[in-house]
Amino acid sequence: MDQKLKEELYARLKDNSRLLDFLLDSMFDGVFFLDLSKARREWFNQVFINKLGYRDAADLPENYDWHAHVFTDDLKQAEHNLLEHLDNPKVPLEGVVRYRHLDGSIIHMRYRGIVVHDDAGEPVRLFGTHTDVTAYKEAEFEIKRLNKDYERIFNGTQDTMFLIEIVGYRRFRFIRNNKMHEKMTGISYEQLAGKTPEELMGEKVGAKVTSHYQRCVDRQETITYEETLPFKTGQTTWLTTLTPHINPIGVSYIVGSSKEISKLKELEQKLHHSAYSDYLTQLPNRRQFFEHLEDRLNEQNQPPCSLLFIDLNDFKGINDRFGHQVGDEVLIDFAAFLKQQFKEGAFLARVGGDEFMVLLEGHFEEVILKRLIENLQTTMRARKLFTSLNAVVTPAIGYARFPEDGETIEKLVREADRYMYQNKTKHKLRA
Repeated sequence: MDQKLKEELYARLKDNSRLLDFLLDSMFDGVFFLDLSKARREWFNQVFINKLGYRDAADLPENYDWHAHVFTDDLKQAEHNLLEHLDNPKVPLEGVVRYRHLDGSIIHMRYRGIVVHDDAGEPVRLFGTHTDVTAYKEAEFEIKRLNKDYERIFNGTQDTMFLIEIVGYRRFRFIRNNKMHEKMTGISYEQLAGKTPEELMGEKVGAKVTSHYQRCVDRQETITYEETLPFKTGQTTWLTTLTPHINPIGVSYIVGSSKEISKLKELEQKLHHSAYSDYLTQLPNRRQFFEHLEDRLNEQNQPPCSLLFIDLNDFKGINDRFGHQVGDEVLIDFAAFLKQQFKEGAFLARVGGDEFMVLLEGHFEEVILKRLIENLQTTMRARKLFTSLNAVVTPAIGYARFPEDGETIEKLVREADRYMYQNKTKHKLRA
């Protein structure tokens, strides 16, 4: 830095009032020079007079007192600041005061000052500058308002909410959670703040949670997913939404919110069970069986399988003679019989009143299937559960093999149904 130029500037300021006027009127939003004696004389530059709403000094009313524009509390604070500075020069002479404009609006001015002393060391003048910080103050107020709104929403919502800092690749740190999150998980803010998912929930669960966070960052878009997590309050199912806030030049965050949906999932499971299960036997119903069979036949490699179609002989007679309640008991017991006979590698279903189907995995020679059917019928006849009815309950069973007897559901069912009726006819002839 050229010290000579500084000296030249000081000299020119002394000799050239235009430079000084430029400095006072163009570099600041207000300049003041106050007499600290009892006379209380003061001088303000043109810019400051304009800031208060006057065109120039000539517009100022007679016996004008600038104190009338300052908020009383701010004026007291500024006077207190001056006294502290006079007592201890290390205390900076600066602060913010509010002025009231002629139109009623409020102007926030930051002041900085320096005390001028006489030869005896007594304070006689106060020189200072003003900087208009109204825009900053309004922004500060808006930020505070938004923060209040944020806090009200953050802690007032019924959803659990949490804020996560993105530290690096697969590296995340919890910043805070809301009161509902504390209540639902049993994890306080103090226990959560600064922890990684692994530190908070253990390596296994934490790694699973981290993978979701990283997926959100990779996509740079909001994602929603279901997850089941263990907490002190118990294992709970959540519907979680993650929204990334990526800042390429600074810290980035993820805002998370979760809804507890355990009861909803339980209801969904009950509805699914009701829609896909037979209420009486608790076996899969017709809808579930044929959806399963369709998926099975659409598998890429199409491994072989076989279909059994079962109908109970003389079941209508049992209902007619003993009533539907007894008939229901027969169906329940027959379903239990099938479960006992086909413990593995089979998909069982009740597809009609007394009609059942069984899907067997793997290749079966026709002779093997016939022997299996005979064994089922023999075992069923040997059961003594229905002797009190004075009626014999036996199954008529048909079969079809995939792909030998058909490559579509319609062909397989038609073939199994045809064979089953042949079996039923033989039963009637024997009877």
